[in-house]
Amino acid sequence: MKLRTASCAVSNDILIYTLTSHPLPSEGEDEKGGNRAIPRIFVGRGILKFMPDIPLEDDHYCFACGSENNDGLCVNWIVEGRTTRTEFIPPRKFQGWKNIVHGGIIATLLDEAMTRLAWIVCGGALTAEMNVRFLKPAIIGKKLFVYGEIVEEKRKLVKMKACVREGGPAGDIIANSEGIAVKTKSA
Repeated sequence: MKLRTASCAVSNDILIYTLTSHPLPSEGEDEKGGNRAIPRIFVGRGILKFMPDIPLEDDHYCFACGSENNDGLCVNWIVEGRTTRTEFIPPRKFQGWKNIVHGGIIATLLDEAMTRLAWIVCGGALTAEMNVRFLKPAIIGKKLFVYGEIVEEKRKLVKMKACVREGGPAGDIIANSEGIAVKTKSA
């Protein structure tokens, strides 16, 4: 029996997909003392093989920024050139552990700061990759400052970064992220 893991990376507009089979501990090691994992790498001619070029339409029901979605975050972004920012006070309905904002909500704010900005600046984009580092818990009812920035733009890819801070632009960092968006069409 094997445990399969997958990972993806983007390099020079090429998506590299790695599928690895790992032996379970009961299978032991091979004769040289190493594990029997067999990596298989698939390289596409572009990330769009996996992220189709679909038209995007904003119907104002986005969970993060949709003005018509009363169950969402209802975040309003201020865009200045290749940066964006907002403030958000998380209500209790977005709690994970008692009095702590759920990590998925923090990740959503980071994703929105990056890819919503890419969507506005580049005319359409979808998140292809996102890495988040959580540094400190966010407290329910305490103001968060969210900032996003486009770092680099290529033909079809946009590299971005974002952070969530406590209270304001100079506050302690709650979490930060880096991501890649794929440009697509806006409807």
